[in-house]
Amino acid sequence: AQKALLYEVSVTPKPGLVDRAGSGAHRDMDFYSFLDSAAALLPYFERCAACGEEAAERRREQTGRQGQAPEDAWLQDLLPALRQYGILAEQAMLRATGGVNTHKGAIFLLGLLTAAAGICRSQENRTEEDVLDTAARIAAPALGDFSDASLKQTAGLAQQKQYGLGGIRQEAAAGFPSIRNTALPVLKKALAAGKSINDAGVEAILQLILMVDDSTLIKRCGSPEAVQAERDRLRALLEKMTPLQAAEVLDADWSARGISAGGCADLLGGAFFLLFQQEEM
Repeated sequence: AQKALLYEVSVTPKPGLVDRAGSGAHRDMDFYSFLDSAAALLPYFERCAACGEEAAERRREQTGRQGQAPEDAWLQDLLPALRQYGILAEQAMLRATGGVNTHKGAIFLLGLLTAAAGICRSQENRTEEDVLDTAARIAAPALGDFSDASLKQTAGLAQQKQYGLGGIRQEAAAGFPSIRNTALPVLKKALAAGKSINDAGVEAILQLILMVDDSTLIKRCGSPEAVQAERDRLRALLEKMTPLQAAEVLDADWSARGISAGGCADLLGGAFFLLFQQEEM
């Protein structure tokens, strides 16, 4: 998970996002902010993986005592525990970056994936599909946030009310289809074709921008319709130039206009995580 964060920020160029070439549309952070944050988050990922392993052990114990445990009952306490760890992780991130939010979305996303990987760790012949399916089961209760009036309003919750978009909660509860069906296949295809990990990452994030209803991108563009105009422009660029060239053009424009797709960057990190997991399976 930590390696995934380091690879995500290193992919260059990424439209409007922090990378090795610069800070993109962001004035309060740079490449080193992300390195500091990734270093601070390692204990969080270790805790999440341990939570997953402990949940799997509880399931084995319950099944042994009672026969087949009720479906997903053994998971019911996992998301609240991960959220408590996530609060501590956000605090560690802010201390490391001087108060800058570099990885809040990634904390939620990779926390789920590391916990799911912890659950699947003892499973023979496990695949990334198993990890994603397990993450979906852990994340399912997060959909209740949309009806919880006590929660602090976020861009994702506001957009659900305004546009009916489910944001990262719906993405997670569905088993991260943007990673499963877009980012990870693009990474694998590009690497199989002999492209560098950097260039594969560029191709993956461009495809994510074309496919994902990114709450950060919608907020910075102003509306889903404005996002669609940016997607149309990206498609036009890709018809006449390479992905790297298109990314460079879009990066210059978005950086000047204050546009970025932070949610897509988090999903790219999730795809890297699963790619690295698969290498170890």
